[in-house]
Parts: sequence; C-alpha cells; structure tokens
Amino acid sequence: MPPWTFASVYIRDLNPRHRILANQEIAMKTLRRAWVGSLVFVCATISAQSLTSSPIIFSAGVWDVHRTTDPMTDATVCTAIPKNNFSVQLGENMMTIAIADGVKNVQLRFDDATAESVRAATPGEFRNNRIEITGHDFAQLLDSRRMRYQVTTATNSTVSGEVDLNGVFQTHDNVRAGCAGSPVAKTAPAPREACSKGVRDRMAQKGIAPQDIQDICEIAESD
Repeated sequence: MPPWTFASVYIRDLNPRHRILANQEIAMKTLRRAWVGSLVFVCATISAQSLTSSPIIFSAGVWDVHRTTDPMTDATVCTAIPKNNFSVQLGENMMTIAIADGVKNVQLRFDDATAESVRAATPGEFRNNRIEITGHDFAQLLDSRRMRYQVTTATNSTVSGEVDLNGVFQTHDNVRAGCAGSPVAKTAPAPREACSKGVRDRMAQKGIAPQDIQDICEIAESD
C-alpha cells in the first residue's frame, strides 16, 4: 500500500462532499499545469518556424547562423541551427534542445568521455519543455565534436539523441559578433548532363544519326 501524503491524508479526513471538491481542485490544477506546458511548447515551435524563412548569414560544418529581428525591440537576434534541425538552437550563452513531453532530468555526454551524472531539470527547462545547456557544459560543447543526451520526460518516458558539433565553434564566434554580414548566396545546382560522351557514342554505334542524337539529348536535359 503506498505511503500517505499530506494531500491524501487531508482528503481522507474530509466529509464526502468536500472530498469530491478537493479531488476536483487537484484535477484542475493538474490540467492547468499540462495546458501551460503545452502552450510553452507551441510558442517555442512558433519561434522556431520564424527561423525557417530567415536569411543564413554564416555557415561552418553542419551549422548555419540565421538572423532574425525581435518584433518588440527591433534588435537583431542571431541563432545557429544544425542544418534545418530547428529543435536545436545555439545562442551566445546557451544551447537549447526542444523536448515535446517536458523535461524531468537530463544526462549529457561529450565526445567519447564518460557521461556526466544525471541532473534534475532546472526550473527553466521544466517550464520551457527543453534542455538548456549553459555554463561549464556550454563551454565544453563548444570544444567537442558531438554531444549525446538522454532525458526522462515529465511523462516518465526516455528520449535520447545526438547533436553533431562539427562547425559549432566557428558559428558561435559569428553569433557572438552579432551575425553581421550579407546573407550567404545559395549555390545553384550544377546543370544535369543527360548525355555524356559514352552515351552519345553508344547511340552512334546503334546507327542513330548525329542530329537525332543531339535532339534526343536536348529533350532529355530539358526535362
């Protein structure tokens, strides 16, 4: 039989009508807490979505620096993202990893070193539904090639993953410098060559006229 908590003893000693009201109040508080957690996660998702159309100012390794503008202050906001993975975001002093089901405790491992001890989620991590890496751990990730994480969520499930840190040091330097500069030009894909010399030679060996070969190749390359 589970041990009595203060709340359970309190509810047990109430008369039936008040006991029902107390249980309803506890249920409402639990529902409100879950609703607030969901709202925070939705807001974080909306924030991430604004990055998808923002210009890329700098790239290094697998990381891109995006530049956005704070709608309330018009200040420039610099955020590094590992190649379209908007659930992972790097700022000047913190890396965050979104966890949809909330964060109860966190364990990190850098490169092939021994994993760090499991720690309880900070109030900010619990409130914002994300891992927040700061301080010594933040300095260590800037000097690492990869970071693995494991989280026990608010629903007691386990979520684990890995972040490729190739290029994170250079992109962090750009974030610290205010992500100044012009957007990185996107490289146009090289034109597709449908008819290599070998293909043309094989068509000629089959007796196809040179002009017909040229017409076939132009049609293929325009598709």
